[in-house]
This record gives sequence, C-alpha cells and structure tokens, in this order.
Amino acid sequence: VYPICTIRSTPSMPVHCIVWAKELYKLLFGDKVEDSMLFEDEDVGKEEKDDNGDEADEEGEPSGPSTYMEPITTIRDLLRGGSSNGTGESIQQQAATVLTALYATEITKQIDMGRYKTAAKVPAPLTSDDLTPDADQPTYRDGYDATDIWSKKDCT
Repeated sequence: VYPICTIRSTPSMPVHCIVWAKELYKLLFGDKVEDSMLFEDEDVGKEEKDDNGDEADEEGEPSGPSTYMEPITTIRDLLRGGSSNGTGESIQQQAATVLTALYATEITKQIDMGRYKTAAKVPAPLTSDDLTPDADQPTYRDGYDATDIWSKKDCT
C-alpha cells in the first residue's frame, strides 16, 4: 500500500504509476466511484481550510479540488447511459476533456502551486497536440523489437 499523496502527486517509481492507473480505472469504470483512492468527495474536507480559505493537503500546502473529478463524473454518466447525450461523439469529446484535465490542467495546477519545487525532474503538462491523435490510424508493422523506442506517431 502506497500513500495516495505519492501516487497522485509525485510518483517516483514504476509501481506508483501502475497503482495510479489501477485507481484511475476504478474511478472511470468501477461500480462505485468511492472505491478508488483518487475519488474526491466535494463535501469532505470543507472544514479543513488554510488561512486564505483554500484547502490544505496533509503537508499544509494549499491544494484545492482536483481538476478531473467533474469531467470524470460526466463521462461515467455518459458511459452508463444516464444522459440522453450518450452518443459516441459526446463520449469521445468528454474523454478528451478528462485527458486534458488529468494530463494538462492538473499538472499545470500542481506546478503553479510549487508541488515539484524539490523534484529532480518537473513533469511537463501535455499540450492539446499531444492529446489529439493523428488522423492516421495505427497499423501493424513488422520489425519492431521489444527494445525499440517508439515515437508519438508509433503509439497512436
């Protein structure tokens, strides 16, 4: 078991990323969103404010609500058919919103808060170009070795 603050903010080992991915899967597709360690109940912790009225984390640093819970709640509703707008296109648009919230907005927020001031390497938020797949669909190619380093185009 790993502390959730390490898993969410400063994963430094591959196992941290694996645990984070499993928790994200539970958050997106699990029966109960509360089963994921990444779940944030907006009603919990409202009484724990710092001097400026911002929420503080376990180290006393302001953290505030994450940027991803609202988009995740919306996409869960779309996937479960709870919204009349659950078309393939609306789900795809919401998936893009979730990716942006997780890999761009949340990372930018954490950097702005100084979360990584002591980190050996500061994470770089992804851009919209990084999150938008190329028009070409992936194709199978012979000749890839297990040790090849793939480009972004190879992965999309």
